Amino acid sequence: MKKYMNSNSLKLKLVSSFLPIALFANCIAYNENLLQKPAPLDPATIAPTKPKVFLKSSFQVFSSGVPTPAHPAFQDNWNKAIQNKIKIVGIFADLTETETAADYKLEVIVEDRGEANVALAVLTGLTLYLFPSTASDHFKVTLNVADKKGNKLGTVIKEEKIVLWQQILLLFGLPFLFPPSVAKQAQNDLLDAIFVEAYHQGYFSKDKPKKK
Repeated sequence: MKKYMNSNSLKLKLVSSFLPIALFANCIAYNENLLQKPAPLDPATIAPTKPKVFLKSSFQVFSSGVPTPAHPAFQDNWNKAIQNKIKIVGIFADLTETETAADYKLEVIVEDRGEANVALAVLTGLTLYLFPSTASDHFKVTLNVADKKGNKLGTVIKEEKIVLWQQILLLFGLPFLFPPSVAKQAQNDLLDAIFVEAYHQGYFSKDKPKKK
């Protein structure tokens, strides 16, 4: 789960510092369904001539409210996921590395707010998972869209929160709520939502978009 959740967050500290990764078998995770998903894309309504886009990304990580540097693996995973989503979502023709060649400029900001009780996490480890503990990551993904001249066309913000429970009795909750799969699905859903919502808002239309 390090790839999806910053390794400097409290949750990853308790996992990587106190407990072996193999003991993820004693963890389950779930999302709190904060994400408001837009209506699905209708391929028949997408214009055959699709725009080229330029991407800029940034990351903000907080551990119990304290700003924390985003781990390189965390940034790399999200950057790859964002780039891949742009290529497969069906809205864009290409992702260009040159701003002047782009029809639109995209800025994606990923914010991860991690919360955990380290003392309880230590107790969980010392009791071999008999005593439970929890942690969470609240993700907010912001998409800013601008035209080729840099004029802002609109913003889309989507959020999701993942909660992790650690206790040996949770072994019976697998495989349906295995933490890495929950984190990956949340990441995919968030990225889907920001681009599809921006499309529905008209931010990638040659007509006047709805400013928001």
